[in-house]
Amino acid sequence: MSGMHERFLKNYWLVRVVRVSRGAGCMKRAINEPPEEGPKAPSAKHDHPPAPTSGKNETSFATSKRLMGEWKAAQKRQAGTPDDACPHSHLSLGLVEEGDFTLWYCRKYYPDNPNESTQYKRIREGLIELGKDYLEWRLRFSDQYPFIPPRVWMHHPTLDGANVWGNGGICAQVISENDGGGWTPLMNVQVLMKSISNTTEQYKNVKVRQGTYPPHTEQGAMSDWGRIEHAHRDGWGDVKTTK
Repeated sequence: MSGMHERFLKNYWLVRVVRVSRGAGCMKRAINEPPEEGPKAPSAKHDHPPAPTSGKNETSFATSKRLMGEWKAAQKRQAGTPDDACPHSHLSLGLVEEGDFTLWYCRKYYPDNPNESTQYKRIREGLIELGKDYLEWRLRFSDQYPFIPPRVWMHHPTLDGANVWGNGGICAQVISENDGGGWTPLMNVQVLMKSISNTTEQYKNVKVRQGTYPPHTEQGAMSDWGRIEHAHRDGWGDVKTTK
């Protein structure tokens, strides 16, 4: 065997050994290292962490895009109307603080309408007596919207004889995060608040609380929410709740 041929074979097997050694090292690392995590699916309704109770909430890009789209639709629907409210539902939707899409207000006006229910007229009369033009709810959105509903509470004034708890929490199946709640991602803010306001007006003895009192806070309403969810942990049948 010539010297040149011998050197060629020696170099060839040296390269083979290095390649096999490197391959084994890669395989060893692949076995020992944990696999990369893929994208996480949305958590179940009842497994997600509570929504924040103060300050601005960071939202995902998809949530921000969805909320911005709903806000733009609301502004278009309300543009040029009396009280800046939808002429059909009398609801006015907007941001509490400019640029923060996680915290909304919903105001319902009660224009004179002789064809409305007794409860509607009683709420209207109570607002006039109190010197107010509307009921106002607040909504807090988490970064899992629209897979879970926003937290909703009565801001000011408050209502007696309805589904409003002592700290402003709203008892309504449509915003429950327990299994069997009425919310679906196909709903939006306008549909949700029409449902809540209409449900409120179905309570036979509903009325606007008179006198001077501060607005309900988000933190107080969240304490109500925990008790409401606990009371309905087994469903939304005939459950007695304590306000």
